[in-house]
Amino acid sequence: MQKHIHNKQRATVAKMFDSIAWRYDFLNHFFSLHIDKIWRRKAVNELRGLSLDHVLDVATGTGDLALTIHKRLHPVHITGIDISEGMLAIGRKKIEKKGLEQQIVCSMAIQKCYLLPTIRLMLLL
Repeated sequence: MQKHIHNKQRATVAKMFDSIAWRYDFLNHFFSLHIDKIWRRKAVNELRGLSLDHVLDVATGTGDLALTIHKRLHPVHITGIDISEGMLAIGRKKIEKKGLEQQIVCSMAIQKCYLLPTIRLMLLL
């Protein structure tokens, strides 16, 4: 019973994010007064000096953190996972626009976790 409730809640949250995915970046920047960009840079700067080959971005959404990590830290590979296919689709478009499909991959969280590389994986929450 508990698993069914958890799955239903996850589906509800995913559906909500799917429905706003097309406006999420604008709303995030607008309502945070662009502070979201500052905290992303600060979070990534905290990782400087670490040797990051593979990075896992949990709840990647539209991929902004993954793109910032790539720009500032240059890991070999970044995997972004999320429960919202709508958010991931926006992220994939951004990644494709920058020609980074080989370096950054966005996947559904529940379906693809078992495929992640196990060596030197840094979790960013």
